[in-house]
Amino acid sequence: MGRLYEKVAIITGSGAGIGKEIARTYAKEGAKVVIADFAEEAMNETVKELTEAGHEAYGVQVNVADNEQVEKMINESIEKYGRVDILVNNAGVGDNMQAAANVEDNTWNRVLDINLSGVMYGMRKIIPHFQENGGGTIVNMSSITGLTGGRGGLAYTAVKHAVVGMTKNVASQYGSENIRCNAIAPGSIETGFALPLKILLSRLRFCSPA
Repeated sequence: MGRLYEKVAIITGSGAGIGKEIARTYAKEGAKVVIADFAEEAMNETVKELTEAGHEAYGVQVNVADNEQVEKMINESIEKYGRVDILVNNAGVGDNMQAAANVEDNTWNRVLDINLSGVMYGMRKIIPHFQENGGGTIVNMSSITGLTGGRGGLAYTAVKHAVVGMTKNVASQYGSENIRCNAIAPGSIETGFALPLKILLSRLRFCSPA
């Protein structure tokens, strides 16, 4: 019997990458996992992999930048399993390493909508449910860029710092109600998310000056 036996966990952005590995690990520990992802094909494939391995998994397509879709994701998960015990806010996008002098409005807005507002929407919706159930766990995906100043573009760095701040705020305000809130701050990890950046850096490294 695993450490998460019979727990219900929603993991956003879990069709691939870090989110998928979190879902696999939780499932191996006995959790019922909700694979929430914008990419429907990847979501369905992950659900299939987990169920074929004997785990309990359910897929919900979601755009976390849309509050109504986030609320639907959580409501649907509660309807499916009766409760939710863990919310992992993992979904996110990059900013193509755009520095302050050349950050584009559409990049800025997209990163804030998905990586920041999406986290807030999830926490705002799940906390009342946790309060009713006597507690719960929130895990927010920050980054090393949320702890340093020079490891990402402006939008991504700003957002990941904000995720750290929101995490501390929620932990402080709701810890007495048995609601835990923590953030993970990974460095560079070989995933599809990091591949475009890796290619860009590789090109820069081997490009001769004009």
